[in-house]
Amino acid sequence: NINNQQSEALVSYVSQSGKLPNGQYLFRFSLYNNITPVGSAISRTITINAPISLDLLSPGGYFSDLSDSYTYSTIPLFTWYADLCYKCEYGIRVCEFNDYEHTSLQEAINDWSLVPMDQTQKYYHIEWNTSSFQYPTVGHLKLEVGKYYVWQIRRSYSTTIETYHDYSQIYIFEVRTPDKLQMNY
Repeated sequence: NINNQQSEALVSYVSQSGKLPNGQYLFRFSLYNNITPVGSAISRTITINAPISLDLLSPGGYFSDLSDSYTYSTIPLFTWYADLCYKCEYGIRVCEFNDYEHTSLQEAINDWSLVPMDQTQKYYHIEWNTSSFQYPTVGHLKLEVGKYYVWQIRRSYSTTIETYHDYSQIYIFEVRTPDKLQMNY
């Protein structure tokens, strides 16, 4: 049961967002002939848990942080944070960024991809219960020292209308040659 103020807030949220906020809802349906009930009422409880967070962690960062966005590995481990979502599917896309060809990170991420190698796929499928992806050592082009790369995660889940896709921000990173200190480490 909700009070009038909560009811108004819920109606406002639904009308602005087009969806119910996360929570558990009890729906009770009854048929009436004028004012007389026809048959018994049907009740259904529905739990809504739409994911909210999807944040990249490493490697890389925003374009403005490019001097601090690098890795020494040509097979980096990509990591991100996402809230738990049992019905979500994840995908990753990794592309080269070339400042002579691309005017933005978005343009680079929509260009030819290294992952997935199959250019008919937009994103490489990742298991739902993970928050990391090891760059493949077999069957993919290796990342090259001195080049810049962009990556993005896509989260997909079904809604009552259609499949919905969330996209993370796009991170950029440079593959650098390790110096003697890094190699010793």
